[in-house]
Amino acid sequence: MPQVQPVSSSSRRSRAASSAYRDAPVLEDVLAGRASLRRGMEGPAVTWVQRKLGVEADGKFGPATEQAVRAMQRRSGLAVDGIVGRQTSNRLEDGFRPGPARPGQPPPSTPGSGTARPIRGFVDVSEGQLRDVLPPQAKHLAPAFLEAARTHDLDPRVLVAISKFETGNWTSAAFRNKNNAMGVSNARGPIAFARAEDSIERMARVLASPRGPYRNATTIGQVGAIYAPVGASNDPNGTNGYWPRSVGRLTDELARQLS
Repeated sequence: MPQVQPVSSSSRRSRAASSAYRDAPVLEDVLAGRASLRRGMEGPAVTWVQRKLGVEADGKFGPATEQAVRAMQRRSGLAVDGIVGRQTSNRLEDGFRPGPARPGQPPPSTPGSGTARPIRGFVDVSEGQLRDVLPPQAKHLAPAFLEAARTHDLDPRVLVAISKFETGNWTSAAFRNKNNAMGVSNARGPIAFARAEDSIERMARVLASPRGPYRNATTIGQVGAIYAPVGASNDPNGTNGYWPRSVGRLTDELARQLS
């Protein structure tokens, strides 16, 4: 008669805990806002989230993963609920990078392109070359982009890309009538400036402020999730999702043109 190997109570609890996980929805549905990931789920979509967060990628959405999601949401200015829905998944997709392993350590270097491109760190660009790639109505702004970037230690190509996207290649009514070159707005809409150069300085100052809304944002994707969050009340069609990808693409184009 075969012998039955005894199973410890701890092993039985471990198996029961593992079987308690339910299948997670597919990643495509999460990114599109049709489903969400939360504690107690398992599957490839959870593994994707864990890899983006830099935690153990075992495919199970347990307490450690939930804690990492909450920390990421807090750093990103999102609702802190530990659930990966459309806004949180889009932030992860658009270049979120985990912070340092221990408090006090500088964040890891994250060179990249597109939405993962860093916004901080001045890049010395030729004023003449920059003027050459700008359209006639924006050529006079080349020195302002460079000066604002140098003053606030930002990549000037990112400032130019934001300006180009926000103004529709410097053709918008806000640019023409309000000297607003950066899409700077309040509750009443685009703000009017005495000079377009002032709007560039304003945007650069806010991006670089150590106490401002972008203090923890280091990449275009992270800025976009705060500046143009998907699902915001003024974004009923979800078009804010185009902001980080478009600004990233435009910055990459400028990097090639100005190399």
